[in-house]
Amino acid sequence: MKKLAIHYQIMAVVAIILAVFYPTSFAEISLIDDYDAISYYISQESVSLKEIFFPRSTGGGYYRPLIGLSYLLDKQLWFLHERQMHFESVVAHLLNALLVFFIFREAVYLYLKRRETLLPLVAALLFALHPIVTESVNWISGRTDIMMGTFVLVSVFCLLRYIQSRSKLLLAMAILSALIACLAKEAAFGYLMGLPLLALYRGESDSLAESHAGLAKARMFLLYYAGAFLVALFVGSYWLVLGLACSYLMHITYKKFEEEQITFPAGRIVKWSGVFISVFAVVIGLPVFLRRIAFTSNVSKIGQTITLMLADLNYTISLFLGTVGFYVKKFFFPLPLNFFILEIDPLYDFVGIAVLLLVCHIVISQKLPAVMSLVGFLLLLPALPFAFGTIAWTAYAERYIYLSSAFWIIALCLWGGAWLEKNPSRKTMITSLVVMLCLASAGITFRRNIVWQSNVTLMCDTVAQTPRIRKLRNIYIKALLDNGETGEALQQYRLAAAELPLPAGDEQAALMIGRKLVSEGKNNEALQLYQDALQRTQFKSEPLLTATIRHLRVMLAVDTIAELERERLALLLRKYSGLAVSKSHSHRDSPP
Repeated sequence: MKKLAIHYQIMAVVAIILAVFYPTSFAEISLIDDYDAISYYISQESVSLKEIFFPRSTGGGYYRPLIGLSYLLDKQLWFLHERQMHFESVVAHLLNALLVFFIFREAVYLYLKRRETLLPLVAALLFALHPIVTESVNWISGRTDIMMGTFVLVSVFCLLRYIQSRSKLLLAMAILSALIACLAKEAAFGYLMGLPLLALYRGESDSLAESHAGLAKARMFLLYYAGAFLVALFVGSYWLVLGLACSYLMHITYKKFEEEQITFPAGRIVKWSGVFISVFAVVIGLPVFLRRIAFTSNVSKIGQTITLMLADLNYTISLFLGTVGFYVKKFFFPLPLNFFILEIDPLYDFVGIAVLLLVCHIVISQKLPAVMSLVGFLLLLPALPFAFGTIAWTAYAERYIYLSSAFWIIALCLWGGAWLEKNPSRKTMITSLVVMLCLASAGITFRRNIVWQSNVTLMCDTVAQTPRIRKLRNIYIKALLDNGETGEALQQYRLAAAELPLPAGDEQAALMIGRKLVSEGKNNEALQLYQDALQRTQFKSEPLLTATIRHLRVMLAVDTIAELERERLALLLRKYSGLAVSKSHSHRDSPP
């Protein structure tokens, strides 16, 4: 690839990202989480730093004090205005893309001993424009991923510089930045496990030697994968799958030692084992310690998830493998993008098995791309328990691989750069493919940013992909009502009433639409809606009964109402009032 001055490359990254994410700055406040968070900080006259870092509340959920600190700063600077907050996310994502750019410049020098290349520009754009990042950038609550990403990427840059200079100050800055990242999101604890891999990297360049055993390695991989596939399919024992993966790891390790004539490094293995046991202890102990000093107890969801994980470990392994397979697929083929993913196809288990065997190859490699890709997988580990659907509002989320995608892109670009060194005649073809990929990614991402601009368009897209979730339908109805589209909201309610089973809380949508109809002066339509909803709930909903009775009294207070209509309304009022009285008596007489 031809040379291009570094400042022109940086200007290109900035211009392209600002252009593609331009619609984000004009997005509404999301009805999911964003509205509640912003309302909370607006309603608080003062929030101290002590309350943010040491809330000492009971039932503590996430411990992310940096997010609370960012909201506090937003309140002081521009009173939590959504346009400025959305622009903040775009600028923060731009900063992360630039960090990827400079990280890759250091990485490509360590790996290929080159600096004058366009590969850093390619890596930065592939990360910045990847459709999978849109959720983190457009959702104000998704700033957790971006903020964590900033500190993790700063840590990686410091580590790569440390490898070259051996400066203790850079190593200390890398560790400190990694610890700060943990205060933004828990996934950063996964990075702590990968930090020693980068810190102990020797900075060896790729020999670019052709492997004469490539076909034999491919056969071996397919043989083990076939065995694991058949065991999972017919036996259903994922413990045996893990056993086969361990056997595969030992097999390829032995082959590597045999090919490179390496004696068994017992001392080195003991040393590395000690390092990773220590790091693992820190990764487990540090979040527990932080939660102990921040909260007086954990939320029940955490204990419930741990109980589910331990209840059936075979299922847990299966679920985690499927989750990893799903996210790897999302990285390479992100469409369709979906804000709410409750469940995935069980066939992703078999993709996860293939990824597990590939990770075995990565583990024994001493090359920088392998280290980068492994760190990406370690960042994904803390998100796996969410697949049980007990912690977050959705079991799977595209934002969970926001930062992993940066590491995987760096790894792929490093591998690609090494391949181009061996195949210089293919540079024109690869350049064309990369340009086409960046253009396609930019187009998909720009379109997705437009979808995120409005709660109506976002929830319309989400409900279309997940139509049978009542909560999503109700949020969509609220978005329509807020946008003045009462007729469409009513249509969505009727579709849900016809298609979905009756759950508890079905009256929520009816009450929202009824209040909107009343405010528009459509009293008869509101009454009909209330009556239909009461029949649908078998007259068991007290909020609906109360709203119907109140509405009937308002309608009877109108002087111009016809006499026959007044008698009909009075009869309905007596009927529903009697039902309300009987329900109150039944509650009073029921045992405590």
